[in-house]
Amino acid sequence: MDSTSIIALATEVAGVINKVIDRLPTYEQKQMEELFKFLDMYEQEVKREDADFDDILIWRNRKRLLLETVIEKISRSS
Repeated sequence: MDSTSIIALATEVAGVINKVIDRLPTYEQKQMEELFKFLDMYEQEVKREDADFDDILIWRNRKRLLLETVIEKISRSS
């Protein structure tokens, strides 16, 4: 798959995700925004040149726990 196709696909996926989030109740929209902010922060922290291994493990554990919690909540509400 060439880069143009990947960009087009990513744009389409982002549009679908935005439509799904727009249909959520306001409280859940805010929760999703917080999740995305955390994931962005996680990416920045683990890619830092001066990040040490212990910090990376802490961030990965936080991310794992957060995603497990989100998946569990979604599973219960379905």
